[in-house]
Amino acid sequence: MDYLKYFKNDRYELGKLDCWAFTQYVFKEEENVNLPDVLIFDDPENESRLKANVEHKQLSVPEKGCLVFVRTRQYGHTGYAISEKEYIHKTIAQGVKISAIPKTAEFFKIIKTND
Repeated sequence: MDYLKYFKNDRYELGKLDCWAFTQYVFKEEENVNLPDVLIFDDPENESRLKANVEHKQLSVPEKGCLVFVRTRQYGHTGYAISEKEYIHKTIAQGVKISAIPKTAEFFKIIKTND
């Protein structure tokens, strides 16, 4: 994985150059997977689940190449696992960065998309 290419345009713009658009780009480049424009999460019984607009398998631990989803009080945040411990993602304040995967994150192996 050529990490440097992901840092070339790290400007953040909600809806265009945000964490989801960045995650779409990385999945296309690394996995040749086209993720949908809108990834829909729901929260039945306080347990978040990825809705069926993306065929997936929820993982109990992260693995390289999975989608990382972090839910906070204010928003949901996505990124791409580059290992079992780190993920690459785009933030508002710092642009593209590599961080430790938060302990509260959820992990989804994307099987294929419903294009």
